[in-house]
Amino acid sequence: LYDRVAKNRYALFGRKDSCEIPSAELRERLIG
Repeated sequence: LYDRVAKNRYALFGRKDSCEIPSAELRERLIG
């Protein structure tokens, strides 16, 4: 699952570099 997210992260979040969405929060939402 994480690999898929990593590949599609730029497409999903528009290459924000996790500035607006903290990776920790994002990971918690996806996995949690």
